[in-house]
Amino acid sequence: MKLSDAVCGVTYKVVSIEGTKEVQKKLYDFGFYDGTSIKVEKLSPYGNPIIIKINTYRVIISLYLSSLIEVEVIHK
Repeated sequence: MKLSDAVCGVTYKVVSIEGTKEVQKKLYDFGFYDGTSIKVEKLSPYGNPIIIKINTYRVIISLYLSSLIEVEVIHK
């Protein structure tokens, strides 16, 4: 499932990241690595942007970037 389809309040594990090398590097810099546990904290009314909690900090990413991140559910 793509992170863009994620539900607020659920914890996910990053499975893979798609996109160009530049986009992948940007997401890696934000902390999106394969196997990283992330939690969707807040979705804007129209789904863009998304607030994600990674470890002890929060990252705000666009709907486009979230569509490049493949995740699987860990905890509902």
